[in-house]
Amino acid sequence: MAPWVMPLYIFSGIIMAIGAYLTIRYRPYCTLKSPERGIAMELHRKKLMNEPMNVEEENQHMRYQSNSKMYMYGSFILFISVPIHILIFAGNEWYQLSFLYYISLVCSVPVMISGFSYTPFCHEDLPAYYIWKRESQNYLPHINAYLKKVKSIILTKEELNLIKNDEYQTDFFLSVRFILNLGVILHLLLDVRFGLNGRLIIN
Repeated sequence: MAPWVMPLYIFSGIIMAIGAYLTIRYRPYCTLKSPERGIAMELHRKKLMNEPMNVEEENQHMRYQSNSKMYMYGSFILFISVPIHILIFAGNEWYQLSFLYYISLVCSVPVMISGFSYTPFCHEDLPAYYIWKRESQNYLPHINAYLKKVKSIILTKEELNLIKNDEYQTDFFLSVRFILNLGVILHLLLDVRFGLNGRLIIN
């Protein structure tokens, strides 16, 4: 096999580690735990509606948006690096080294296929964010419905369905990303172990 394959495998592993860190360390603002989610939603509503905010609110809103972007970058890194890493890994049949590799593959591969199907409304994939610019007033119905729920205001049938759908997508999204990160971390730990033992040999 070409001499650049092992450096690419190592590089993709390092990039995977960075992506996993970013998606563990940060979260999209609409997936935060209460009451922080309500604060982030209210600030973003003000921003979308061009309502005045004081300096503290501006800084807080920027922090929530920055954290959401960091998560978006980490998610994109995993989307690119995991398939490359897995293809090289499978091509050399290194999964035979340990049954734990099978567990990491089960965590990573199915999640890579399904994990990007259901995403919360405030999370954009990197190409969608920079090319199609889908961040828009379309977020307002989701935000307004959630804030009404938090404030115990009576919701319409459409708003109830919207909240139910958002909660389902958020729970599914966070669950599959947790499984993906678990698989990535396990895989990288095994790579380090067998790499140091000299057992990761390119066929």
